[in-house]
Amino acid sequence: EFKAGETFVFDRFRVTVLPLVHSIESFAFHLKENDISNRLDEAKLRADGLEPSPLYGELKAGRSVTCEGRVYEPEAYLRDPLVGRTLIIAGDNAEPGVLGSALEGVDLLVHECTYTQEVYDALGKKLLHTTARDLGRAAQAGGVKNVIATHISPRYGPHGTHSVEAIRDEIREQYAGGVFIAEDFDVYTLARQGIVKKV
Repeated sequence: EFKAGETFVFDRFRVTVLPLVHSIESFAFHLKENDISNRLDEAKLRADGLEPSPLYGELKAGRSVTCEGRVYEPEAYLRDPLVGRTLIIAGDNAEPGVLGSALEGVDLLVHECTYTQEVYDALGKKLLHTTARDLGRAAQAGGVKNVIATHISPRYGPHGTHSVEAIRDEIREQYAGGVFIAEDFDVYTLARQGIVKKV
């Protein structure tokens, strides 16, 4: 059980539950991988004469060590932190902008994108789903690195009246990051530095 605003902390990441705008209660899940800040430059240590040993653990903990008369300072051998990846997976949502500051710098946003704006505007009954235009605008404003659009209306695709490319094109009109249109059973990887690939 969970509710909006809760954060769950795990060994290597945390998940925050965010509220969305829909006809029934709907949520997004913001996943943040822990940063790795105590990485040693082992090649440099070996080149300077310190082979792997329990002394490496002391350096990782930020303590100076002495071996055979030589002092090793942790600042000289700690690499820059490896920043953890961030990801938001959103359910049904009429307003992607409601995610606000949670979007800032996210590596990947998986979000519904049911219609193009033109099709949505022509609907007699407005349903609480996102348009490609609004998804692109929210992702651009938040500095999101990649978007995977999901929950595409059956109007788009091989059996519909519109091409799924219309969704992709409309997102790209508003957004400069990577754009992917999800299909059933797709698998994606999110590598370091926000690189998304379809497997």
